[in-house]
Amino acid sequence: MPIKTEIVDFLDKNLSPKSMVERNIDVVLYHYGFTGEVAPTLETTAQHFGIGTRERVRQILKQSLLSKANLDLLPTLNACNKVIGRKSLWLYSELKEAIKAEIGDAFGTSLQDLIYLIQDLGGAKGLTFFGCKFIELTRPAVSRSDECFITSKAEAKVYQKIMRSTRTLPGVLGIAAVGFIDPAPLLMEYYRKAIEIDPTSWVYHDGDKMFFMYEERDNFLINSAEKVFAVHREVDVKRLAKAMHNGLTRRGTKYAFPAVDLVERYLRESRHFDIDGDTIRFKGEQGGLTDIEFDTVDFLKQVITTSFRPLRDFLLSKGHTKMNIYIATNYSPLVHVTRNEKDEKQYALVGEPG
Repeated sequence: MPIKTEIVDFLDKNLSPKSMVERNIDVVLYHYGFTGEVAPTLETTAQHFGIGTRERVRQILKQSLLSKANLDLLPTLNACNKVIGRKSLWLYSELKEAIKAEIGDAFGTSLQDLIYLIQDLGGAKGLTFFGCKFIELTRPAVSRSDECFITSKAEAKVYQKIMRSTRTLPGVLGIAAVGFIDPAPLLMEYYRKAIEIDPTSWVYHDGDKMFFMYEERDNFLINSAEKVFAVHREVDVKRLAKAMHNGLTRRGTKYAFPAVDLVERYLRESRHFDIDGDTIRFKGEQGGLTDIEFDTVDFLKQVITTSFRPLRDFLLSKGHTKMNIYIATNYSPLVHVTRNEKDEKQYALVGEPG
């Protein structure tokens, strides 16, 4: 039996006086989302019917349904509650499909409102809705979400801690791989999904491997782009990927850095860039250069392509140390490093030919 029909039949049989049946049924159906509104609050229900305060709505719900019914008296609703109880953590879409498999397309309301109704009748105890960071969502936030998690606050805290660590990792590596952080005791399926459904994440699957970056956080690749595009309006994406990869590899970490082709894939797919063939442009704000970066750019703009010694001597004349010069020329996203036929390193700006 459809849940809405089950609720209406119960109310029709149990409400009195009969003069209030129609209005009270309408209030119950509206508040639990059976008339099209998603997750109405007590306040919005009161406003919709013009019946005063949220407390008055609470009284109507209690007098009409909650004080009279229980899940044993509502078999279809009870079947939904039993499905929910099979697991301690659900993905919203996963639970929706599981309930559909049990009762068919007999919801008549959103899964969110269905759970609120079941909870008001004593089921689905302790469960609430959480976003990709496992922070609890408000009613409106759940309604706006394409996907979320349903679990207890205690279980969500375990996920919160590991997700905080996960969110910091790509900032150091540019792009991180799932598996660098052991998510135990989290389920890998939900750990991956938490990364995927984050609206700020970039994700790439290569077979069983999964790579990711959070694009709103501080990140070497984005920081590098801010510098490069302070010098150039557009650059060749392959040259930029190689220069960024060089910059990454001098950083100290126990984790593996992304390969050049993975950096290039990110640049081509990121929301921060526009791509036209092999030409890439940056949508973000330009960043400032350090003194040695400014001097390196100034020299390479004049000579276009050079070997190491002239560049080194120029930077030494500007007062820079040998160690800083080595880093600024060999590991800078601003500099494209190649080798000539004599296997000698050649240096040019990443946005210049050569």
